[in-house]
Amino acid sequence: QIQRCDELKSDILDDLTEEEFKRFKWYLGKTTVDNIVPIKVMELSKAEREEVVDLMVHKVLLQKISRNDLLQGLLQHQNLQPSV
Repeated sequence: QIQRCDELKSDILDDLTEEEFKRFKWYLGKTTVDNIVPIKVMELSKAEREEVVDLMVHKVLLQKISRNDLLQGLLQHQNLQPSV
C-alpha cells in the first residue's frame, strides 16, 4: 500500500509545471500538517520529484515513530543534507 501511495504522489507531482512544483516544495518547507514538522528548505531545494516523494514519506513515517535520528541519517546518506 505504501508503494501505491508513493506512485500516486509521484504521478501527481509529474503533472505539476515547474513553477507549480517549485511552489509545492515551498509549501512543504513552510507548512506543519498533523504535527509533522516541515521538511527543511535545504533538503527540498536540491530534490527532484521522486526525491520529494521519498522525503515526504520518510518524514511522516519516521517522525510518527519518534525516530528523527534515522531520518537525519537517511538524508545524509542520500546527500540531501551535509553531514554535521
